[in-house]
This record gives sequence, structure tokens and C-alpha cells, in this order.
Amino acid sequence: MKITRISIENFRQHRKLEIELDPSQSSFTIIRGRNGAGKTNLLKAITWVLTGKLAKDEMKFELASLVSISAAKAAAQGDVVEVSVRLDLDLGNSRLAQIERTARFVKTGPAIQDLALSTTGLTVLTLEDKSKGYQKEAIPELWVEKVFPERFSHYFLFDGEHLHRFFKDTESAFVKKAVLEIANIDQLEKIVEHLASVNQSLVKEVGSVAGVKGEELRKDYEHIEKKMESIREDLKEKEEIRVDLEDQLAKASEQMGDIAAIQKDIALRNQLEIMAQSASNRSAEARKDLSAWAFKIGPSLMLSEQLKSIQSEIESARVKKVLPPPYKPEALQELLTLGACICGRDLEPNSDSCKHVENLLAKFADLSEIGTLLSDLQQPLQYVRANVDNSPDILRSTQERIKTSLEDESIAMKDLTAIKQKLSGHDDAQISFIASKHDEAGKALVSILLQIGGRQEHLEDQKVKLADVRKDIENEAASKERSRNALQRQKFAEATLEAAKEMYQNFSDQVRKKVALDLNEEFQSMVWKKDFFEPIQIDDDYRVLVYNKSGIEIRSLLSAGETACLAFAFSLTLSDVAGFSYPMVVDSPLGRLDSEVKEFVSGVLAKALQSEHESEGKQILMLMTDSEYNSDVADALAHMNPKVWEIVFDQENSESRLELVK
Repeated sequence: MKITRISIENFRQHRKLEIELDPSQSSFTIIRGRNGAGKTNLLKAITWVLTGKLAKDEMKFELASLVSISAAKAAAQGDVVEVSVRLDLDLGNSRLAQIERTARFVKTGPAIQDLALSTTGLTVLTLEDKSKGYQKEAIPELWVEKVFPERFSHYFLFDGEHLHRFFKDTESAFVKKAVLEIANIDQLEKIVEHLASVNQSLVKEVGSVAGVKGEELRKDYEHIEKKMESIREDLKEKEEIRVDLEDQLAKASEQMGDIAAIQKDIALRNQLEIMAQSASNRSAEARKDLSAWAFKIGPSLMLSEQLKSIQSEIESARVKKVLPPPYKPEALQELLTLGACICGRDLEPNSDSCKHVENLLAKFADLSEIGTLLSDLQQPLQYVRANVDNSPDILRSTQERIKTSLEDESIAMKDLTAIKQKLSGHDDAQISFIASKHDEAGKALVSILLQIGGRQEHLEDQKVKLADVRKDIENEAASKERSRNALQRQKFAEATLEAAKEMYQNFSDQVRKKVALDLNEEFQSMVWKKDFFEPIQIDDDYRVLVYNKSGIEIRSLLSAGETACLAFAFSLTLSDVAGFSYPMVVDSPLGRLDSEVKEFVSGVLAKALQSEHESEGKQILMLMTDSEYNSDVADALAHMNPKVWEIVFDQENSESRLELVK
């Protein structure tokens, strides 16, 4: 299948767009343009016409959101605005088809958003015989699903920015269903399901004709069946919740990058802000202490010489005994009154000791007032002199505190500036919100996984009980003549079911192994480290496993380039398995790759196309930014003679237009 023409009207910024593709000239088409020019909406238009959805992760949307702003603005009240996308297809062997999906709206008011949905439609015209012309398909949805299964679509119509999610485990169930459907093994699966249902009915029939006890066992059997069905429905709902929660986690990580790392940087920034503020506060406090110290010690420093002189006068007066030694006259008078010395000796009147104390009081009784003042000032003067003598040390210590604080603040501010630049573009509130939602989804996921585990265990218990009841029914029926025929029919149905299961498993394994073999071949042809990887495996659940030569599973550790190669290889492999060549439309296929890898992957894709060029060939439409489609990539694709278009957005009219480059 190849797309020969894309026609779009009134789909978002694509007011009227016609793209003529000529697969006979080149299977490679490139549409380049700046971000916001309309490339992604072109991919969504193609996805919409084929599936009725915009993307795998955008299944629910308002149809009115598809309407071109310029078309809605130009429409008068009561006018009909029709959104339409049409693909012209070459199905090979001279078979052609046209698929057109439409949505009609009525303008109900003057505002752009005043649009009411009128009708939607899907039309498929096919040309099998030119003499009969195009024929309209009676059930277009069925035809499209048969030719291009919806479950298969996101492996051929996808956003290259999401390649790292291409092989997540939650996709494996979709891969399995799609592959088995394409290989028509899904029909055998339906036969197995039908035979299982028939077998269950026959078991209950056997019980119903096996007497009273058989009837009781039949009722038990039905009760367990209903319980198991309820558990399966519950498990199905919980599995959907699990997938949704895993998608929420993935989207949160994609939206904000590595949230844990960002949160760590935010915490570091907050810590640095505290450190810088603390250093600033310490510096201010040291300056304040310096000012207070200078204000306090300043007068003493200014009068230090005078203080030294007074201190010398006091010391000289003491030496000359002009001033008494430090004593309290009141204390001596108290000794005389008590008649006892502090040493314990009695101070009897007229004794030598008493006369000595009386002489001391008499000797210093006539000291001048200035002498007493000087004596009283001796201790304060010593304290002031000590402060003056210590002032250089205090000054150095305070200055060192200021210097250290300023250095700490400078280092913190330097680191803070760097971390702020790293966090530029990240909003704290948004990060906190996303992180909170991420954590909530993570906790909910753990909870739902525990619930799933519990329900699965319960289901296994019920299976054991069902098997036991079934055995009891068979034993009861074997003892009754009239129930033996029913038992024989049931045994035949059971044998047929087991044979069908074995056949289904064999075919399924063959397809799985072929997919793994072909995928490995495609992947090995794309990567340069050919001796680094073991052959790719696909397990029973259709999870793609990539091992290195050491036997370590490394799919999640592949580089961006290797992941891109694996994704493209997988899409090409699925196309081969289907026996039908699907067109591949990829938005930003090289967006996450560095320049060298971009050139390498481009060359790989060109090689993949070239190998099929002489036969039916594969068609790839790449929607690329100018940075993706650089000169190196252009050179790598030049020999494929790609058709290159430029998509340009007209801001004034809110419309995109296409210009053919070559």
C-alpha cells in the first residue's frame, strides 16, 4: 500500500492542502518545517482518516477542535463548515482506493467556537476493475480495519519523540494481538474460545443429566464460572487502570524530564539560597559587632595614654604608701567592735593587735577625696586597660569573621547562579504538581499491582475448584447410564479443544519466532555494533528482549540511535509479517538524536528502502524540522531522490501552506 495523494480541508491550520506523492519516482518523501508549522497536525490528519483518532494516546478529543480557525472565522452564522481528509491509495496489482473521513459543523453564533456538530462520515471507494470504475464499499469501517488495522496503526503512524516508549511492556499485548490478527491466527484463537465455551456447556449438560447430585454439581460449576467471569472482568478493568497509570508515569517523565533529578536540583538550589542568606546574615552580624565594639572601645583608645598615666600615678602612690592597699575601713571597724581578728586572735582593748588596727584606721583617715577616688578607679581602669590591650586581637577576629562570611556568600551565590541557569524553564509549582501526580500515580500503581496479584491468585484458586467440580461431575456421570452419552460428547469436545489449543500455540510460536528472526535481521543491518548483541528474542507475551554478549537484557539501556533503529526495524518487520507493505509516516524521526546518529539512522532507512526499491517497495513520509534535515542527512538521503516539501505557517491567517522544494 502506498499513499499517492493527501487532500485536507479545514483540518486545524490546514485550510486547504494538497500533497501529490509519486511513489514510482521515490518512496521517500520529506516535509520539513519549523516547530508549530503544522507537521504534527498533518500526521494527526492522516491518523484520523484511517482510525478516527488523532494518536494512540489521544483517543478522546472534541471533534470541534479539528476545525480550522480561519475557516470558523470566515463562516457566517448558519454556514456549514466541513472538515475532510482524503487519502488516495495504490494497493498494488492495479488496485486503487480512496478513503475520506468528514465532520460537518454548523456555525451557531458569531464566535469562532460557536460550532455544532452536524454529521460525520467515512467513505471508501475502491477500484478493482478499471472498466467498472470506482465502487463504494458498503461497510467502509470494516474495509479500513481489514486493510489497515487500528491496533497496528501506531507502529506506522507515530511521533519519533516517543520512540523510547515504543517497546514498553504495556505495549506487548497490543503487539501480540496485532501480529496474530495480521497473520490471521486470530481466527484460530476465536475458534479456541468458541470450543472452550462449547466444552463448558457440555460439562454443565453432563451434570444436569447425572441425577440429583449431578444437578447440584452443575449449579456449583455455574456458580464458580460466574465468579471466575466476575474476577476476569475485574482483572480487565484493573489492567486498564494499570496501563493508564503507567502511561501517566511515562507522560509525567516526558513532560518534565527526570523529575527526581530536577527535584534534587531544586532542593540544592533551596539549600544554596539558605547558605547564601546565612553567610550574608553572619557578615551583617559581624559588621554590626564591629561597629558596636568600635563605638564602645573608641573613647578608651582615644584616652589610652591618659589612662596609662592615671594607672601609673595610682601604682606610684601605693608604692610611696600615699594610698592604702585595697581595704575596706568598715571591715576594720567591725573587727574592733567584735573584738576579734579574722585570724581568730582576740582584739582586747589596749592590746598590741587592737592598737595596730586603730593605727591603720588613723593613718589613712585623712586621705584626700581624690586619693579615695583614685583608689576606687583602680579596678575599672585595669578592666579598660585590658580591653585596650586586647583590641588588636578582637579587631582581627571580627575582620576574619567578615571575610569568611563574604567568601562563603560568594561561593554559595556562584553555585546558586549555576543551578538557577540549569533550572531555567522549569516552574517550581509545576514541577511540584507533576511530581505530586507522579508520586500519586506510582503509589496507585503499586496498589493496583497488588490488587491484580490478589485477584489472579483468587482466579487460580477458582480454576482449581472448577476442575475439582468438573471431575466430580464426570465421576457421577460415569455411574449413570443415561449420562454416559453426554459425557462422551463432552470428552470429544474437550479433545477437540486441546487439539485446537495446541495448533494455536504452534502457529503462534512460529509467527513469534519469525517476527524475532526478521526483527533481528533488520536490526543487525542497521546497527554498527553487530558483534555486541545476541539475537533479539520475543517472549511468549511478545515483549521484545535485547541481550548483549554477556547475556544481560539491555533494551532499556539502548542509546537513542539504537532505539530508533529498533523501532524502525520493528515496523518494517511487522509489515513483512503482514505480507503487506504499509506506508510509514513519522513526525520528528530524528528529534532525540545527535548529529552523527541522525546521519547514521538516515542512511539506515535509505538502505532499507533501497533493498525493496526494485519490488513493491516501502513508503516513508518523514516530517522533519530544519535541524533534523540538515546537510549531512540530506547527503545521506540524496541517492534516494526524496521528494522534499517545505511547510510554512502564515501567522496572520493561522494557516499552513506547502511549497515543493525539489
